[in-house]
Amino acid sequence: MVRTDATAKKRGGVFLWISPALLMGLSAVTEVRADQAQCESIYQSIEASALEDGRKLPAIAKLSPEAARKKFANQFAPLDATVSADGTVFSASKMLAQLWKLYGLTRASGQCSSELAQLLSTVAFVEFKRDHPVEGSLYAEAALAINDLSTPELVSDAIKLHDQVANAATDPAVAIKHMRAAVDLAPRDLSLVPLQRFGLRQRLGYWLDEGHLAAEAQQVNMQLLADAERELGKDHEALLTVLENLAQNHYELNQLDAARSYLQRCLALARQHARPEVESRMLFQMGVLAHEQGNDDEARRYMKERVEHAKPNPDFGLLDSAQSSLAELELRIAEERKSPAPSPGAH
Repeated sequence: MVRTDATAKKRGGVFLWISPALLMGLSAVTEVRADQAQCESIYQSIEASALEDGRKLPAIAKLSPEAARKKFANQFAPLDATVSADGTVFSASKMLAQLWKLYGLTRASGQCSSELAQLLSTVAFVEFKRDHPVEGSLYAEAALAINDLSTPELVSDAIKLHDQVANAATDPAVAIKHMRAAVDLAPRDLSLVPLQRFGLRQRLGYWLDEGHLAAEAQQVNMQLLADAERELGKDHEALLTVLENLAQNHYELNQLDAARSYLQRCLALARQHARPEVESRMLFQMGVLAHEQGNDDEARRYMKERVEHAKPNPDFGLLDSAQSSLAELELRIAEERKSPAPSPGAH
């Protein structure tokens, strides 16, 4: 079957060019504030990155910690509100320049201060928004390492940072680590609605599967499905992705009857909610599964149904794909029939 997931996004580039000093100091899934040695590593990495980018950071402000924190709060709040607001348009480069001007205040606020964690979190969000995942991940990891999660706002930011780093990851192990942390923190974020909590767990299941941990992914997804059915009902459109992922999990564990059952249920739900793109994927995967099990007539039926299904939906660009898949299936069947059957006793 073909691996699909509604939450997956195209990823590129090399993940996490972080200096060795920062890597040694990071503890991304922790609630313990970084110690002095870790703080120095973080500072050195931030300042090395600034130097590499040609960005001059301000010196430590000559203020008492209390005065520095108060000044930081006044200047940071409107910038953070702009970055956090949905649909707000702003210049990323100008926003970053304004944010980095506050660095000296964070240094004066105390060793690895919560002010520095807030600053790095917002810088990371801006970097992610302008599609700079390497830089975003670097600052997110640093923020998470020093974030003591002492307030609900910081918990919410931490969940978002873990989710963003996972989404930017090219290494499933990195994504799994951060999605586990996000899922563990989710009960402490009272602002999350059920669909958001389910989304975090769904992405954890997806990354577990990508990391070749199909059995654990299956366990996570089956519990998620049970909870989502109880909370949302068995016919909710939000179940489509977890049903598709469960089909994949069972397929990879060679539990083919169960895989087919989940595909059929996902197909029915896609039709119920008029989701032609999901319906097309289910017909394709059911055709592939039938062919792999030697049921060529059944495979043809699904692939032909997929072609007919695509004809009334030209806007989705499904017809060419469906016709190509049917042609490829016929070619494979013909080639397999030409291949001589192994003689008895042949090895």
